[in-house]
Amino acid sequence: MTACRLMPRFAAAHSNLGSILKEQGKSQQAIAHYQQAIDIDPMFAGAYSNLGSAYKDSGRMEDAIKCFTSECFQLHLCCRSLLYLPYNIYNLSI
Repeated sequence: MTACRLMPRFAAAHSNLGSILKEQGKSQQAIAHYQQAIDIDPMFAGAYSNLGSAYKDSGRMEDAIKCFTSECFQLHLCCRSLLYLPYNIYNLSI
């Protein structure tokens, strides 16, 4: 929270806070921070991945699919952190 307060325009801080909140079971707060990260940096593919995962866990499958198929996300498929795309899409059906 301190990083978000000190640097409110730092997308990674919002995405990281979202991940912490998601782990604490605070999905709606996590989603808000992931969305804020994307608003700050629309090309932050990791935030789309995190947001999609949070939507999936919240039962919002259509929103999750939009994240996993977003133009930004698709442009960054070569990034190592995005190798979980098949896993995330597969788990949408579970």
